[in-house]
Amino acid sequence: MEIATPTLHGIVATCLALLMAAGCSEPVPSPHDVAPVEASAPAARILPVGTDPLRMRYDAIRATFSAMQSRGELAPGAFEPILFAADEVSQLGADVGSCPAGKHCAFDLVDCTSGADYLPQPAEGVPGDEVESQLAATAFAVLRLEHLLRGQRYPDASWRPVLERHEQAVLDKIRSDPPRPDNFEAYSDLDIGLQQSLLASLRAHREQSDPSLLLPVAEGGCGAGELGILVATEPAGGVAEFIPVFHYRLCGVRGVDPDDTRACDHWREAADGMLFDVAGDYRYRVRWPDGHVSGGKLSFINLEEGQTVTLRRR
Repeated sequence: MEIATPTLHGIVATCLALLMAAGCSEPVPSPHDVAPVEASAPAARILPVGTDPLRMRYDAIRATFSAMQSRGELAPGAFEPILFAADEVSQLGADVGSCPAGKHCAFDLVDCTSGADYLPQPAEGVPGDEVESQLAATAFAVLRLEHLLRGQRYPDASWRPVLERHEQAVLDKIRSDPPRPDNFEAYSDLDIGLQQSLLASLRAHREQSDPSLLLPVAEGGCGAGELGILVATEPAGGVAEFIPVFHYRLCGVRGVDPDDTRACDHWREAADGMLFDVAGDYRYRVRWPDGHVSGGKLSFINLEEGQTVTLRRR
């Protein structure tokens, strides 16, 4: 089905509308004692066809993150600003002018959460999808910055052109030199360039138009990790499969039934009762010994390494 090529924002709006129409939101139960609910298969959603497959792939990922953010499915505080008081900013070597002691007077453009954190980690020795990881990292970063800068009352004109140039630069780089472990620094340089360009543009606007705005800085500092979780079923003998909520939503955006574990190929089974490298929110399905299938959603955010999650049939 051929459709005239839409704009970036038109694509995002279309994808988001399709996702919201699916009405898939539900509360996240406690991961320690999960009571499954019947899995349902929402109707397939068709993504408009464009002339640039890479751009369409990026826009689908971006729309997925946008829908997850509106549903509260991202990690707690994922889009919350990191603020600094006057004494902290002076330690960073930034001049905030007359900022009252004890008041927040600057915010960080850099955050330690990456969109790639929402993708499952490949098994040891199995190559991952480096392109999808980079697209996810870029889409998440751009959406977070949009949310952050609007919240800090910076006008679109002071940052939107910078973000759009960055998106295009990343897509161009992927086409000419797809991401690999040995060219990671080239993509890091693009991120650093984005930070520097944003700092210059935002600080110029602040100085010329509104000195009362919080000062942007690029401090950063990251720390993250994935867990290995034990999976049990009650009664015993159930076969449990899991998929990150991100990929569950993304399959729907791409027109694939997310509950079809063959068509939506990011579902994975707990190997020998262990699910490795998990982080964030997941959907799950359990096929019970009598053939019955049930499922639901759970979160791995507050679990510890080696902890057991029990999926019970009721």
